[in-house]
Amino acid sequence: MKFSRLLFYIFTTSIFISCATIKMQVKEGHTFKPNKESELLHSFYLIGDAGNSELSKKDSALV
Repeated sequence: MKFSRLLFYIFTTSIFISCATIKMQVKEGHTFKPNKESELLHSFYLIGDAGNSELSKKDSALV
């Protein structure tokens, strides 16, 4: 039982670690050059858990 639990934790941790990187991933041989003079077109806000909010009502967490 302890071995299977340990194996589960190792597997889960390795999945989370393998998905996260600090370095930006781009195609090999391609360099990313941001244009400093262009205007911002879109901004995205990642909203975490807002509870059990209903679609038809306004929720204070989302306002």
